[in-house]
Amino acid sequence: MSFMTEGWSGPRAFARAAGWCMAIAAGLAGHGAAAAEYTVAATPGWVRPATLPQQPRHRDDQIVNGTFHVLIDTQVRALGADRVQYRRYAIEALNAAGVESIANIEIGFDPSYQSLTLHSLDVIRDGHATSRLADAQVRMLQRESALEYRIYDGRKTANIFLEDVRVGDTIDYSYSLRGSNPVFAGRTFGTVLLQYNEPVGRIHARLVVDGAHPLAVHPRNTALVATEREAAGAREYEWSVDDVEPLLVENDAPDWYDPYPLVQWSAFDGWAAVATWAAPLYAQAQAPGASLRAEVERIAAAQSAPAARAMAALQFVQGEIRYLGVEIGASSHAPNPPDLVLKRRFGDCKDKTGLLVAMLHALHIEATPALVNTSIGRAIEDRLPGPDAFNHVIARVRVDGKDYWLDPTRPRQEGTGLDQVFQPDFGRALVVDAATTALVAMDNPSARASLSKTHVVLDAREGFDKAVAYTVTTTSRGGRAEVARDRLRTRPRDDMQKDALNFYARSWPHIGVAAPMESHNDVAENAMTLVEHYTLSDLASDIDGGRRIHAEFAFPDTEDVLAEPAATVRHAPLGRAYPFEATTTTEILLPMKASIKAESSRVDDPAFTFERSIAATDDRSIVVTDRYVALADHVDATDVARFATHLRKARNSLDYSLEWPGKVRSLSLASINTPAWLSMLLALALSIVASRRLYRWDPMPLAIERRGAPSGLSGWLVLPNIGLFSGVVIGAYSLWLLLGLDADAWRHLTDPASAAYHAMWKPVLLFEIADATARGVLSVLLIVLMFKRRTSLPRLLPAFLWLQLLTGVVDSILYAPLPVDADGPHGPDTSIARLFFASLIWTAYFMQSARVRATFVRRYGKADVAVDATPSAAAADATDADGNGSALAELASTLATPRSEHGSDSERTGPAA
Repeated sequence: MSFMTEGWSGPRAFARAAGWCMAIAAGLAGHGAAAAEYTVAATPGWVRPATLPQQPRHRDDQIVNGTFHVLIDTQVRALGADRVQYRRYAIEALNAAGVESIANIEIGFDPSYQSLTLHSLDVIRDGHATSRLADAQVRMLQRESALEYRIYDGRKTANIFLEDVRVGDTIDYSYSLRGSNPVFAGRTFGTVLLQYNEPVGRIHARLVVDGAHPLAVHPRNTALVATEREAAGAREYEWSVDDVEPLLVENDAPDWYDPYPLVQWSAFDGWAAVATWAAPLYAQAQAPGASLRAEVERIAAAQSAPAARAMAALQFVQGEIRYLGVEIGASSHAPNPPDLVLKRRFGDCKDKTGLLVAMLHALHIEATPALVNTSIGRAIEDRLPGPDAFNHVIARVRVDGKDYWLDPTRPRQEGTGLDQVFQPDFGRALVVDAATTALVAMDNPSARASLSKTHVVLDAREGFDKAVAYTVTTTSRGGRAEVARDRLRTRPRDDMQKDALNFYARSWPHIGVAAPMESHNDVAENAMTLVEHYTLSDLASDIDGGRRIHAEFAFPDTEDVLAEPAATVRHAPLGRAYPFEATTTTEILLPMKASIKAESSRVDDPAFTFERSIAATDDRSIVVTDRYVALADHVDATDVARFATHLRKARNSLDYSLEWPGKVRSLSLASINTPAWLSMLLALALSIVASRRLYRWDPMPLAIERRGAPSGLSGWLVLPNIGLFSGVVIGAYSLWLLLGLDADAWRHLTDPASAAYHAMWKPVLLFEIADATARGVLSVLLIVLMFKRRTSLPRLLPAFLWLQLLTGVVDSILYAPLPVDADGPHGPDTSIARLFFASLIWTAYFMQSARVRATFVRRYGKADVAVDATPSAAAADATDADGNGSALAELASTLATPRSEHGSDSERTGPAA
């Protein structure tokens, strides 16, 4: 806010679009019209001058608009009907932006009852003050600041343009506004702030009132005590505070939250006095005119029941009298005569309420105007009684012993009776009646009945590979229905559709409009239904090479309700919509049968409850129901972190997905990955040929142990058995994954035109397919040799390990050039170091183990004859040397040279034979 125009109102925006239809704050500043509308004079003698602070403190990070307010001085003198407001501001320009701000001074006032007097205008530069008042350019402008709310108040602004203002200069100016709104009949009330949202060097405030007519002075949010004096029949209150830190309030704080230190005063000694003041303003001075009587007679002829008549009168004022306020002088609070309002066909809240009350009286229905505050609600009880506590007027209507709170400024409310229309609940109201003694609790249950429900249908019965129908049906009731109805009247349907589409596109990127938005108006139930039609594509994705389908579901309406506050570390409480309830039901229609597990969850917080339930109506339909209920209109600043945590917990519970088997691909030439299958078949053929030859390889035993040595496939030999069986499973699984790449996936990785292409993908994949195939076949061969206890096993198993090490190294070399985040199936799954040490250990074990020598002694032949003789030590050594020395050469010879089916006689018999 600007300190140049700030006077006796709070630090927040004084006019709010929701309901500031009536400018009823005290001391409203206005605008001047010509040089004759202001005068120049010395500072009045009753003013007690305030000195500028010598070394005011401020932090650069607290500065707004490049200015620092060195002094804010506000003094009010209210003696009898004479009211004078004196104001002085000293503002320093800290940078170029500050120069722009202080070089243009604006002073507002209402010329219908106020006069402006300029007292001083100095520029302080390097400690020296120079008066600029004599040559200042003063222009009077008419600016309707409340025009956006369709209110004309006749206010004007005196604009003072200064020349030669520099960075570091301080503008020190003062002025007075004399006069008070005659509608208040000389009674004074007002507010002075003792802290702002910008730093201030010194705040000085002073109030001088008639000592014979004491008024209530009430400090709020401050421990500062006024200095009180009495002199010449006047009573004086004075406050002063230095080095005032700024007080910042988050934008999402509740409207009633006002932590700023201030002082209120009022000559009204209670709410009864305010009601007594307002009652004559709404009293009907004369009988209704002919036009008004004609409208009343028309309603009476059409409706016989009092409730129906009241409803018809309300709809007439809402629909036929447009909202427009001309609030000049006393018209800021006094309504125009009902006949004039009807003739003009326009009026503000007090005019429309006065007309409605007059019509209802003519229809013999009890009705009374009621003053309310649309922003602060029940917090009005903390205010001193005065007209400035209210900003809106509605009507209290009593029909058949029941009270209804009707607002004639709302868009035309449809319905068949008063019980169907929305009635606001502003907490407390002051009924304008001479018999009123206190504020009245509205306690309107219809405000709490205002809610909306959303039903979403996601129809995937034709399959997730096709466009999925997404239909959103929102049914609003009460006040929400009326807002939706008014939006349809005032906004193009295409704009509404575009906004809705963009809202859902945040959750569903591939969304499109399938049909125009529909609306259905249920007047009898005061309900409005909007139906939106969309299509979703790319809802599901293939995983594991198409063997499974995965679909993630979003719940944008619920996610919006559970949105986390922008700031969780804060000074002000967090405002929340209340009363508020949102229920969203999402129905997912599936293309296949599914087994759906019923689930439910609940999150409780002092400010809200959230419940989610998931159930299946049948084996092809899932229903997800989300229900959020607000329990309070705010969250204390110290509890916002807890509140946000619970919101996050509720939001996390929204994650929902489905997975199901993919369609079995037909083995057509278009879908078969030809290179992969050829690589597998070639490797399979070569490994089978090699295995057949290796199976017939019949080397001599390593050495023959003496009888009694441990033998059998136990002890440490259990581990190689486990490893071989695991190798078969791992090889088969790897081959299954690699062969799962269909022709499209293969092209995705190996086609130079693809975004995922890399020249090494083809050799890597073909090598891994061949390696997995050969590894599986050789593992089966070794398992057979292991259980047959063949003499070749101790040579072949270590060789197999070293071969694995070699292929692992080759795989790593081939895989190295590929990008780390490559869009391929997997990287090398072999640990080179692990294979190296395993090869060393198991090679040593199979060459030196007594169990191995005593176990693997069977020779290749028809009967797999075992060697069971025990030679001498010398013969054993010779055999061992012969076996070890020729093993590799014999293995190479076996793979290179074909043998007969059963081998030679010497191959079928060992030394024992």
